[in-house]
Amino acid sequence: MSEAKGGAPRKGELVPLTVRFTREAYDAIREIANENNISTAALVRIAVDMEIDRYLSLIRFLDYGMEKQVKDSVRGLFTETQKVLFELRRIGVNFNQQARLYNLKKSFDREMKNAPAGSRIDLMQRQMAMEKQIQAECKPLDMEKLEELIARFEAASREVNKVLCRILP
Repeated sequence: MSEAKGGAPRKGELVPLTVRFTREAYDAIREIANENNISTAALVRIAVDMEIDRYLSLIRFLDYGMEKQVKDSVRGLFTETQKVLFELRRIGVNFNQQARLYNLKKSFDREMKNAPAGSRIDLMQRQMAMEKQIQAECKPLDMEKLEELIARFEAASREVNKVLCRILP
């Protein structure tokens, strides 16, 4: 913001300020100003005057300690969220493996019904080998570990909520 020549602006004095807008925003401002028979500068002053109070009522200033507490809480929530996401992905992979086993069993059951007696042993061996391979890829779901993870996520979320409630309107 530039100051009037000769020092600080006097109360009530209009001080020039250069603001750049996109072409679309400028055209919209000019059109509204023309429709209301006022200058573009007057329209911008009105818009700023009306919105500055709303803007200032929304923001809250933090001291360093509060800023650190907010950042630490949000960082903790982010870490817990990443852990939950990892566990959910793992659960999804395990679910898909269980679905593969189910579908494999159904497929082999159909083949077994139509297979000649001599090839059934070979078919059963193939089925067992494939099931073993799929099960090796699966890690069992530890419900206790999952519940602990969810409890940690909820605690981190409550902490962030508690801190943010002090600074948000």
